[in-house]
Amino acid sequence: MKIIASRVEKSRRLPGDELIDDPQGRVTYAITIDASPAEIFPWLKQMGCQRAGWYSYDRLDNGGKPSAEWIIPELQQVEVGDYFPATPNDPPGSGFRVTDIKENKYLLLSTFSRLPSMQPVEAGEQPEKYWRTTWLFFLEPLEKRRTRLIVRNNLGYKPRWVGIPANLMILPIHFIMQRRQLLNIKERAEGR
Repeated sequence: MKIIASRVEKSRRLPGDELIDDPQGRVTYAITIDASPAEIFPWLKQMGCQRAGWYSYDRLDNGGKPSAEWIIPELQQVEVGDYFPATPNDPPGSGFRVTDIKENKYLLLSTFSRLPSMQPVEAGEQPEKYWRTTWLFFLEPLEKRRTRLIVRNNLGYKPRWVGIPANLMILPIHFIMQRRQLLNIKERAEGR
């Protein structure tokens, strides 16, 4: 099954695009799900390592623990500033931060880390060298209780040249993980 975004989906402005001016990397994927945004959004809100999982390759991104196959009520209260751990060994406050959320419409996650240490950047700081990413999950309602789930990643680096080798390594791996995640979200939201 394809997760290819249309030309319009790739070119449209989406929430979070304004956070990284002139990104050195941008990828947009999409999948059609036979469920409403309200049926899909709970799966997004509970994501995260050692939470409900990332619905991808659990050995790689959830410490071997299987991603949830049900909605977990205690993980449904998500607010701006909450953290979704990326890996089992993330220290508190690192991983993906909830940057913006609009119920049944979108969830925007982001990271902002110093290079080369990958330590999180505190609010208001502007380090000399950094890696910044946004990860948007955007729900576009379609006819007949169907939804287009559009996922966009923006990547920014300083110094800019870091983006060339980083993207060569990150983007192919991200495609493999993202494809698996989208297919598994589709399966869960459709109740299969």
